[in-house]
Order: sequence, then C-alpha cells, then structure tokens
Amino acid sequence: MKIKKSTIFYLAAVGTGLAAAFMSVSFVSSAKQETKVVMTKTNIPAYTKITANDVELVSISKKDVQSDTFTKLEDVVGKYTSMALQSGTQMRQGEIVTGVDRPAGLLASRQDPSLVMIAVPLQKNDLGNGIQPGDHVNLVGLIKKQQDVEITEVKDRPVVKVEEGDKNSNQGPNLWILVPEEQSNSLQKAIVNGVVRVELLSKGDGSK
Repeated sequence: MKIKKSTIFYLAAVGTGLAAAFMSVSFVSSAKQETKVVMTKTNIPAYTKITANDVELVSISKKDVQSDTFTKLEDVVGKYTSMALQSGTQMRQGEIVTGVDRPAGLLASRQDPSLVMIAVPLQKNDLGNGIQPGDHVNLVGLIKKQQDVEITEVKDRPVVKVEEGDKNSNQGPNLWILVPEEQSNSLQKAIVNGVVRVELLSKGDGSK
C-alpha cells in the first residue's frame, strides 16, 4: 500500500509538534523547580559594606536553597557582612547586619583569626538588657525540631559592642559578641530559626 507524501508530511509535522510540546513542558517543569537567590560574585571580607557589584541573582534548584536565603538584591545591598564570604555563596540572614563597628570587629579578628563577631538580637524584656561592651557572657542557641531540640553552647565570650534597637517596637539591643568561627553558623541558625539566650557571666570590670 502506498502512503501519500502529504500523509508523511502530516505525520512528521505532528511528530515535530509533539516533540516541541514535550520539550516545552519539560522546560516549564524545570523552571518551576528553580528559584532565584542572592549570591556573592566576589570574596567579601568580614564587616564590609555590600555593594551592587558584590552580589547577583542566580537561579538554582529549590532543593538547594537554604530557608533563610535572600531572594532580593535590595535586601542585602548597603548592609554589612558579619563574617567573611567566598564568591558563589548564598546570602543568608545571619551573614549580614544593618550596621557594624567595623574597626572593633577587624581589630578583634586580627588578634585572633579564629573568632568572628555576630549580632545577637534581644527583646526589650530579655534578661540580657543592661549588658555593656567589655562584659563576658554565655550563649545558648536553641532550635526546636519535631521531637528534639538542637542546642549550641558557647561560654565566656566578650561583648564588643551594644547596638540600640528600635524604640518603637519590641526589639531590644543587638549584642555584638566574639565567638569561635566553627560555632558561629550554629548560632546564626538559632538566631533565625530559634532563639539565643544570653547569660551575663561577668562585668567588664571583673565583677559578677
């Protein structure tokens, strides 16, 4: 049986259309599985103001996105890094602050490169209110999970700076505290996803 050329062309067109439709669906499905996040374009030192040239929006798989990652450039540009960041790093909430005593942070990190300075926010009714620069504190980071609590304890850390909070809200001061770098990420996670409790260990003059 002979098949008309017109039939062959028709079948070929249908096949091409189906292939194009499949590729289109696959592309849309793939696009839905990705999202844009803010990532560093360059290495950024600790306690450094972030510029538009330092960051960019990059599409990555949703399964690789951290829960506290920024998705808007305007949320990070003009802020300060709380730690050194390598190029290609997802910008996360615990890694930036609105302001920082840069000389104090740099001086401390040069004296001991294993330390980084983080900002621990307090509520107005927290017991940590009244702590001053030079005081030493204990920190306990708590993140509640399904049937467990993730705990990070950091003891006897110096307070470098106290930054006043918003007087028109329940936000208390930010305590800038030097902590070991290997424990800073766990504390930053607790700040974002849980709570960090601050206990005064000793005053800057040595008194309890």
